[in-house]
Amino acid sequence: MKKQFLKYRFYFVSLVLILCAALLLLLARSCRENRSMEVLPVKAIEKLPEFQVQDVTEIELIYGNHTAKLVRGSDVWELHTKGKPVVIADPEKVLLLLEDISRAKLLRELSIDTETAAAALLLSGEATENGRNHGCRVILRGKTGKEIRNLLLGRVHYSVGEQIGRYRTNIPDGRYVRLQLEGKSHYFLMSRPMLDTIPLSAFWANPISCPNMGMPILIRYTDLANKKILWEVRLTENRYDLTIPKSKKLNIKDMQQKLGFLTQAPLSRDVAAVDVKFKPDSRLDIIYANGFSYSLEMQNDPFDEWKRFGRLTPAYDPEFSFRAQGETDEAFAKRKKQYQTELEREKKLFGGQIFVLRPNLINIFETVPEK
Repeated sequence: MKKQFLKYRFYFVSLVLILCAALLLLLARSCRENRSMEVLPVKAIEKLPEFQVQDVTEIELIYGNHTAKLVRGSDVWELHTKGKPVVIADPEKVLLLLEDISRAKLLRELSIDTETAAAALLLSGEATENGRNHGCRVILRGKTGKEIRNLLLGRVHYSVGEQIGRYRTNIPDGRYVRLQLEGKSHYFLMSRPMLDTIPLSAFWANPISCPNMGMPILIRYTDLANKKILWEVRLTENRYDLTIPKSKKLNIKDMQQKLGFLTQAPLSRDVAAVDVKFKPDSRLDIIYANGFSYSLEMQNDPFDEWKRFGRLTPAYDPEFSFRAQGETDEAFAKRKKQYQTELEREKKLFGGQIFVLRPNLINIFETVPEK
C-alpha cells in the first residue's frame, strides 16, 4: 500500500513539475515576442515641431484604396474624393481635426524592430489594398506643398474607465503612430486618439440642409415623369388648406411631420458619384413669405430601389418679400440685400450638388397629407 502511495505521489509531483516548466517556457516566449513592445521615454530630438492651424492648406487622408483630399479654398474647404465631384467640406470637422493633430504630443516611444510587431498595432508599412495591417495615413501640407505632418495612425489606445455594474468602460485617450525621423521609422503613443480621420465623402461632405424659416406659404409636390401636381398646400387667411386635390382636407400633423423631416436634419447621407446621370422624376417646392424658395428634385437610383438622389436649389425673389409691420423703406431694402447675400452663400454650399438622400426621406412625399 505504501509503495502504491509513493508511486502516485511521484506521478503527481512529476506532473506538477512538467506543468511549471511549460508555463515558464510560455512566459519566456511571450517576453521574447513582446520585447519589441517595450515602452521607452521620448527623446528630445523626436519631439515634433509645432505648427499653426492656419498654416495648413491641404489635408490628405489615405486608408487602403480610399482617399480623400481636403483643400483650403478662398473662403471654404473643398473635398476631393475618388469618383466623386468636388464638394464643400464640413468646416467644423476640418477645424476639429487640425486642432486635434496640432495639440497631440508624443508620450512614449515603442521599440519595434519588425513589420510583424508593427502590424499588431496597424502600423505596418506593407499595406494591403483593403488596409489590413495598416492604419490611416494623414498628411498635412502648407502653401508651398511642403509637408507639415505625415502620420501613419494605428490602433487607438484605451484607458480603463469607471465600473458600471458588471462592465467597465474603456476611454480612448491616445493613438499609436508611425513617423519617419531622419530616414528611419519610429513608433510612438500620441496623446490624442484622433478618431475623425475617415477618408470617406459621406463623413467630410458639408451636410445639405433645408433651412427652417418658419411656416411656408406654399408647399407643392410634382410628379415630373407624368407632369402632374400630386398635392399642394397653401396658407390662406392664417390657416393651411389642401388646394390640390381640392376634394380632400388637410392632415396638418402629416404635413408638419413632412416639414420636420426636411428642416430638422440634413437631407444628405452621402455625395453622389461623379458619373450619375441626374434626371429628376419628382420635385418638392417650398416657398416662404420672405421671398426665399427651395426646390428639392429627386430621382431613383436605377440600380438600387432603396436609394434616391437629390438636388436642392435655393432661390430668392425680392418681389415676394413681405414687408414687416412698421418697417421703413430703408430697413426693408437692407433686409432684402441680406437675403440676397444669404442666397449667394447657400449656392456656394450646395447649389447644383447631387447627393444621396437619407433613407427616411425616401417616398414620404408621394403620399398626400390628407385626412
